[in-house]
Amino acid sequence: MLHAHALLVDVLEKDLQASTGLPLGSFEVLVQLASAPDGQLKMVELAQSLLLSKSGVTRLVDRMEAVGLVTRGACPTDRRIVYTVLTPQGRAALRDAMPRHLESLAERFTSHLTPAEVGMLRGTLQKILDAHGYGVPACPTAEQISADEPRKATVG
Repeated sequence: MLHAHALLVDVLEKDLQASTGLPLGSFEVLVQLASAPDGQLKMVELAQSLLLSKSGVTRLVDRMEAVGLVTRGACPTDRRIVYTVLTPQGRAALRDAMPRHLESLAERFTSHLTPAEVGMLRGTLQKILDAHGYGVPACPTAEQISADEPRKATVG
């Protein structure tokens, strides 16, 4: 399992970087933010969703902020909370990278499995995640990726 994971992550990283210049870690941040209300997440929430340490996500967000893919925002009610916010440039980078990443994923992974095997693998891995209390957030919809502005959370 570890060998398959390492190989898959390595080839997906190379494919994504070669086609878009975007590192896989940055792509995952953009996916998480595009899926989040208002296109933003608390840094601690982002770290948890990426399975990174606080310092690891801080370094990643620093690099992404330097190239304009994300910004940081302060919480108006609690100065200790810092948000990572998806920028229009980050949304455009995700919109460009998503089809290429999905093609690479299909070529490198799912094309080697039958639809039944993909379903069985998905169900098996979900059981493991559920047993450890880790919920996998949904991938962003095409509408969320294409939106010029982050979607707004609704109250009530």
